[in-house]
Amino acid sequence: MPEVIALCSFEHGSSRRRGERFDVSDNHAAALLRAGLVEVVGDHPPAKAAGGKSSASQAAQASPEQTLSRSARGAKSKPGAQ
Repeated sequence: MPEVIALCSFEHGSSRRRGERFDVSDNHAAALLRAGLVEVVGDHPPAKAAGGKSSASQAAQASPEQTLSRSARGAKSKPGAQ
C-alpha cells in the first residue's frame, strides 16, 4: 500500500488535513492522485489498471434476416393465422 500526502483537506474515510500522511490501497491512491488531492510519497507509485485483453467472448455475427415463405397458392397469410 502506497503512502500518500494530502495536498489539501478532504474527506476519505475520515477527515484528512493538508500535509497529512496516510496509507491507502493502490486503487484509492490512483483515484486520489487523478483528482489532484494527494501526492505519492516514496518510490511506490500506484499500480495502473491493466490494459490486457478482455476475457469476454467475441460478438457473434447477426444471423441473416428470415422472411416468411409464400404460401403454396401465393396468397398473403391471414393476420391471426400465425
